[in-house]
Amino acid sequence: MAAEVKELYNGLCVKKKRHRLTLPQALDKLQLLLQPSAPSTSASVAATAAAATTAAAATEPSKGLSPTPLSVQLQRREASAPPEQRIGRKVTNHFDISIDDLLMVFNNRKARAPHPQEESYFQKLIDFWHTECGIGESLKNDLHMLRIGRNGHDHKDADKWQRFRQSFPTEEDVLVLMDRVETAIRTLKLR
Repeated sequence: MAAEVKELYNGLCVKKKRHRLTLPQALDKLQLLLQPSAPSTSASVAATAAAATTAAAATEPSKGLSPTPLSVQLQRREASAPPEQRIGRKVTNHFDISIDDLLMVFNNRKARAPHPQEESYFQKLIDFWHTECGIGESLKNDLHMLRIGRNGHDHKDADKWQRFRQSFPTEEDVLVLMDRVETAIRTLKLR
């Protein structure tokens, strides 16, 4: 029973979106755990399952629900963060999501794609998608700019961050870049 609960927890809390359980999968696993035929229905197992259900519900966008105290606290913290730090986090998050989305789109080509252990992995991966998978020049350039911004922010590389900010001096410019990337990826998903 503990192994099943741990597997459910890991499926809901993994960092990479592509490895995360979908809500229907999580619900199925929870229902299996809570069946009366299960070997143990102790209060701790039920509490763990209830917590997992709450976590699953929190990942699903829903309308009409009030924000949790934690989400309100995080929103306040984000709003009070220095602009460069806030923009850097947005760039990093958007880059990570974009890469995950493109890895799913081009999953059938991963055997020939660069290996994550290679030097300059993301740079090579973006170039691979351009030459081998046909992403446009514009998307390639935008992804490289996001990569430079992400590297500058995450690795505290002032030169790279400055290079990124010279190309996108305002937060609005950064949001336009992220919107362009998101729109291009959405178009690729529809192909």
